[in-house]
Amino acid sequence: PNIKLTLLYQNAPGSKDKEGRSTLTINMEQPLSHLVEGFKSKIGGTIKELKFDGQKLDLSKTPAFYDMEDEDMVEAAVSAGSARTVTIHVRDMTSKTKVYQIGRTAPLTKLVSSYCKEFSLEGLTLQHSGRVVDPTQNCERLGLVDTVYFDAVFNTGDKPIDLKLRINGKANDVETLRIQLKGKFQSLMSRLAEKRGVTVDCCTFVIDGEAIGPGSTPEDYDLEGGEMIDVSIQEAKKQPVATSSRPMAQSKRVPTAANGPVTSIKVQTNRNKTSKKTKSWKLSSDSPLSQLRAMYMKYYKSKGCKSVDFYSEQTLIQGDNMSFKDLGISDNCTLIAMENSKSFN
Repeated sequence: PNIKLTLLYQNAPGSKDKEGRSTLTINMEQPLSHLVEGFKSKIGGTIKELKFDGQKLDLSKTPAFYDMEDEDMVEAAVSAGSARTVTIHVRDMTSKTKVYQIGRTAPLTKLVSSYCKEFSLEGLTLQHSGRVVDPTQNCERLGLVDTVYFDAVFNTGDKPIDLKLRINGKANDVETLRIQLKGKFQSLMSRLAEKRGVTVDCCTFVIDGEAIGPGSTPEDYDLEGGEMIDVSIQEAKKQPVATSSRPMAQSKRVPTAANGPVTSIKVQTNRNKTSKKTKSWKLSSDSPLSQLRAMYMKYYKSKGCKSVDFYSEQTLIQGDNMSFKDLGISDNCTLIAMENSKSFN
């Protein structure tokens, strides 16, 4: 399987750059020298040494050899001046700015792609000092160094607007998301659901008492930006874990409160189906699933975990407030943990 590793690199003394980050994909069985080649192609820098958990890595070895997991961080020592990056500020017509770091030799199409993906845009034109910038060029060729300001120009009628989303009627729980006037609400709905760790089916979007359909656009409702949309988020229906082929093994199931005392259990998780080892968690049979979720996200926060879903025998476990004994999760049971809305299949 493939995993994503984040390279933390710092140029040698004398360089103006401080620390940078670059995410690269590598197969668990590929030699780590693949990271060196990928970094050079993406950033334009030369890696002298890689370290993982303080240990110097042998570039002929594989991620599997070092028991690496998806979204692990690897330290990279880079030759002085070889990985120079440029800080780019992209301003839209409302003067709101998004900041990026990009390699000086990387094409600006990467920046355009990231900006459009983040704000669900179909496309945009970059301008620098009033002149249109060719996105196939890079900062080095354009003579742009250190800090650069670009203006994002959109086609008429495609300008983005900010909408406020009030969650479950709470005045102190409001999200602000951006969408194009002609952009479909489906993208905004998906982004909010992902941020809240739920599915779109659990959310209802209403404006002025009218339900918003995923295929509609802000233009359909004559929105200009700044309007408030009410979002009702319902918890997914609680139900015990079940599989299409066979039920979970119950040989070690903890007795229920009616038949016996609450018991300590050990639950094991396999991270993103990429790790050969499991992480063990000590819990009570009466503990809710939400407790394991909170412990897991806290432990893997430094590795980029923002949300997690648990699977047993390829079936999503639902019901955060249900206890392990009610879910049929027994001592030494192993669950698959899929982070940040990653697909199980």
